Amino acid sequence: MKVDEPSIKDWLSEVRNSKVALPRFQRHEEWSKTIIENFLTSIVQGLPTGAALVYDVRGKVSFKYRYLTKAPKGDHEDPNELILDGQQRLTAVWKSLNNFYKKRKYLVDFNNEEELRVISRKRFRKEDRKDLYPLWVDDPKKCWKRNKVPINVLNPDQETTKLMDWVEEATSNKSYKATVNKLVEVRDTIGSFTFPKMILEDRTDPSHAIEVFIQLNTSYVSLSSFDIVVAKTEAETRQSLHKKKEELISRSSEIKQYKDPEKYILNTLSLLQSKRATKTNKEEKLNYSRLMTDWDKLTDGTERLLEFLEQERIYNGKKLPTNVILAPLAALLANMPTHPDRRGNVKRLLKKYLWRSFFTDRYETTTNERIYNDYIALKERLNGENTHIPCFNDENHPIPTQDDLLHAGWPTKKNRLARAILAITFKFGAKNFSDDDEINRKNIEHREYHHLYPKSYLRKIGFSEEESNKALNCALISWKDNRNISSKDPLQYLLERSEADDLGEEQIKKRLKSHLVDYDQMVVKDYEEFLAKRASDILFQAQRLCNGKDIKNQLQ
Repeated sequence: MKVDEPSIKDWLSEVRNSKVALPRFQRHEEWSKTIIENFLTSIVQGLPTGAALVYDVRGKVSFKYRYLTKAPKGDHEDPNELILDGQQRLTAVWKSLNNFYKKRKYLVDFNNEEELRVISRKRFRKEDRKDLYPLWVDDPKKCWKRNKVPINVLNPDQETTKLMDWVEEATSNKSYKATVNKLVEVRDTIGSFTFPKMILEDRTDPSHAIEVFIQLNTSYVSLSSFDIVVAKTEAETRQSLHKKKEELISRSSEIKQYKDPEKYILNTLSLLQSKRATKTNKEEKLNYSRLMTDWDKLTDGTERLLEFLEQERIYNGKKLPTNVILAPLAALLANMPTHPDRRGNVKRLLKKYLWRSFFTDRYETTTNERIYNDYIALKERLNGENTHIPCFNDENHPIPTQDDLLHAGWPTKKNRLARAILAITFKFGAKNFSDDDEINRKNIEHREYHHLYPKSYLRKIGFSEEESNKALNCALISWKDNRNISSKDPLQYLLERSEADDLGEEQIKKRLKSHLVDYDQMVVKDYEEFLAKRASDILFQAQRLCNGKDIKNQLQ
């Protein structure tokens, strides 16, 4: 391995002349604005930032590659080097010094000239205006008045005249020369800053280059399991998992609303190979060639999963009691039979599995092992074998009792049982109190968590905040309804709604019933009895769902 010590100016020239590129398996930009600010600050202060690792490919380019954002593409010539480690740093330098960040501007702060630092400002547009705000970052005079200079003005790969033009607009004739000298000095500091690179020579075997890439962890962002699988898949199949992921998201964009797509993809592909979705298995034991042949199954399984969740009225990850069941559901749905009767049997079994995962403690611990065991058992059952399914074992994982439901907390927290209670109401239809709109994917984001018995009302009659914040005291309704209810007692609000609605009291009862709320029990205004009755009603429906039966709403 050789070592070279190019300056920032040398690196910029290499990028501009298409001499360096990224192997396609490299992850995309990951750095936050804070990391970029800190990194650029290290450069203007002359502090070390580590070294890059590149692969010399002048003999033969072994991997497909891409250039940095807005970097010129070589005219029928391949790059000399591929960056294995250091692309986040080089990208930050290239884009900030060329002002290529669309929604952010990086500036050098001269308020303390003994210790310069780099800051940034978010760029945005107001309504229909074309200008990017804040306007002052594009105005040299206003920038300099704040002792700020856009870092792209200090780009060492540009002619000095651009810097001089900026200073001329920013300052008076009296201070022009001194300001130019000051900025040229900072620009030269940036340009001469050494960003070393270690070079894997061109005789290095590509598989060894991949292993080196995988073993590297940068000082800021370590490689994820997905990064590693992408690299190994590219090496073995010459296909891009990044591109496949983008195609999947384009085709089934709703999957992003439930879980990080990269984790979902790896978990599902692992199960399709009948492997446990552990970190070690993802990185070392997957058949990377088979990933591509399984991709169509993953795509089909994802589409069917989203359709299945829609039918069960589970609309996003924020309301999902547990997301660990997404991968096994998708993997099982990927092999959906074509015969209508068999398809019906599959869906009935998976509904039972879905609701038991919501209402039992099956996935509270040792999740990956239990997911794998349940997946294998469900797969065998769907293939006609009389296999015991651990998740369905009532002795080990019983359906909760009425008392368990009474103790479930507020569903905005990551409380599985609380979210399961809310999910039952979605399954029921969960209509708005003031109109007949049922909850759906489009309106769920505009609904709010509402206390059926308002906290302020309960406080007045002696109940604590903890006693108020119960899942059984929660309904998801529209913003308008929530504001109108405020701290009114339940009876007052319900009577107002009955009088205001031409459909009358019976329709209000039905709307409440869609949340599994008993109208008569609310009228009595006994909070504890109300909770007990709602717990009983929800438990009845939960037991039906957990035993593979449909729920019953006699008022609909």
